[in-house]
Amino acid sequence: MKKIIYSLILLVISSSVSFGQKVAKEKKYDKIIYNEVTKNVGDLTVYIVDALSTDAYFKFKLRIHNKSANYVILNVNKMSIVDMKGVVYNPSEKPLVIAPGDFGVRVIDLKGSEFRMTSLKVNLDGLTSVPSNGKVYEAPIFKLPVATNDFTTGPFKVVQKENDLKTDLSLVKMEVTYTGKDIAIFTPSKVVLKMPSGNEFANMSSNKKSIVLNPGDSDVFTLKWADIDVKSNGDMQKAQMQILFKDALVETKGTTLNGDSFDLTINEKESD
Repeated sequence: MKKIIYSLILLVISSSVSFGQKVAKEKKYDKIIYNEVTKNVGDLTVYIVDALSTDAYFKFKLRIHNKSANYVILNVNKMSIVDMKGVVYNPSEKPLVIAPGDFGVRVIDLKGSEFRMTSLKVNLDGLTSVPSNGKVYEAPIFKLPVATNDFTTGPFKVVQKENDLKTDLSLVKMEVTYTGKDIAIFTPSKVVLKMPSGNEFANMSSNKKSIVLNPGDSDVFTLKWADIDVKSNGDMQKAQMQILFKDALVETKGTTLNGDSFDLTINEKESD
């Protein structure tokens, strides 16, 4: 009889422990914080940080260091997030363009309550390497004051949107469109202003990063020149000036890069 009672006690204890373990496994979190992940993918170093999921969304910050000599384009829509049940989700974000040696950052944000899982997988696909050298298209001289508002050269169309010409400051806002089938790179920093004196002045706009365009893409840019000596070069408000695009318009071809996968695991200390 004692043996039977002892066995029943052991059974009860064992069941209690098993039930406790099951409860622990099924713990529900209001907010799950994931551990940061860093991985080298070819010439890229990829960081996934600030990843979290709630009953409303899953989001993380994707930071990529491009250590190559080429531009890198990430088509974010080709990335995927896979949950523990094998369900695949695709983000909907604009492409991320990263210049050689530069960092690119994009916040990925997916709405929904399905992501509160202790682990998720992020598949980084949609990477393209784009060399900065290619076929240069020579642009016609763009005159200021304006003789015509637009020009076309090869697969590029450039349209002036507006300008503001003053003695000490000139701003010209333009839009560039790429109509080709490959990839275009437009570099505003290569555009210069030629004064009647023959002197040329580089674009002084603070936003001079190269613009990478896929077929059919357009982008707006601003050219800026300031404090040009009037006596030596003429008054920008009155002078006949020329905008020279030099070798700023380039068409090139991209190469698909291999992606990689990143496993996000729960940070139990930070989650609640």
